[in-house]
Amino acid sequence: GLHTSESDEADDLLSMGGGLLDDHTNTSVRNVVFWRNHAVLGGGAFALVGDEEASASAPSFTNVAFVGNFAGSRAGALAVLGSGAPVSCAGCRFVGNGANGKGGALYLDFASAALLSGETLLAHNGAARGGGALAVDGSSLAMLSGAATIEHNWARADGGGVYLGTWGFDGDEAIEAALSRNLVIATPALAVRANRA
Repeated sequence: GLHTSESDEADDLLSMGGGLLDDHTNTSVRNVVFWRNHAVLGGGAFALVGDEEASASAPSFTNVAFVGNFAGSRAGALAVLGSGAPVSCAGCRFVGNGANGKGGALYLDFASAALLSGETLLAHNGAARGGGALAVDGSSLAMLSGAATIEHNWARADGGGVYLGTWGFDGDEAIEAALSRNLVIATPALAVRANRA
């Protein structure tokens, strides 16, 4: 997984962010398509590596499409690992991304925060372990508002659409989104399963 010790941190950074690796910066991405990128570990398209300090990284994405990206572990499209300040995604599309672990499209860990707003779409993403569209671990916070839609995602375990999971989940997630036709293929233990709006 992406939980690593300091001794192998440099090697892990080389295996994350197939399209772009953001190591403690405040990147602004607008009107871009991340298409068919691959990462050995996490963040098939984009990986943010920050820390829990308030002054840490806070990238923003506006009208960005993440299409057909893949990660060998977590976050097929976007990995947010220790953002400190909320990462913002406005009007973004996450379509057809996949991960062998959690978070087919988006994965948050290490006290990260993300705000997905506007007409954000998470569709046709898949994950082997949980959260076909979105997986949240490590006291992280996910906020979806506006006309966000989570549909037609799948996971082999735990949360075909959304997985709110381990490592100190504090229950502060705010999800105001349309969830429809997400599917858990096996071990239907948590979150959104095969629901219809």
